[in-house]
Amino acid sequence: MDRTALVEVDVEGGRRLVAALEAGGLPVASAKWLRKQGLAWQFYIASPDVEKHGPRVVYEFVRQIADRLDINLGGGRIVVVDTKNHFSNSISPAAGETLDPSYVQDIGPDDREIEALVYRTTGRAKASRKPPKADEPAIRKARQAA
Repeated sequence: MDRTALVEVDVEGGRRLVAALEAGGLPVASAKWLRKQGLAWQFYIASPDVEKHGPRVVYEFVRQIADRLDINLGGGRIVVVDTKNHFSNSISPAAGETLDPSYVQDIGPDDREIEALVYRTTGRAKASRKPPKADEPAIRKARQAA
């Protein structure tokens, strides 16, 4: 990794956030730090809930969980996408069901290098019946998992 390398707090913060989101009720199809050559790292969370309930609802849930658990990945660095997002899916799956991150380098469709630190990739995530809500039970479960 080059001048904008991930630091340990980002790696651990990402793992904690994914564990907390899933425990709080958000189905996570994939979670990874992604970066195109020369650009800043962004934390991508792909969820079928984005397709069913909308990105604003899911992003607000993610933000509330992160805030309540004091997980700071940096302003504007979290991106929620649906499970069909081209950029998020452009990296070959490197991780499975665990939250142990795997580092991957690949060439994207635009011939630019893509780096990723992949925490989770699964095809088994199913959309929630109700929109995710950061209520006290969800916060409590998230806190226990993180």
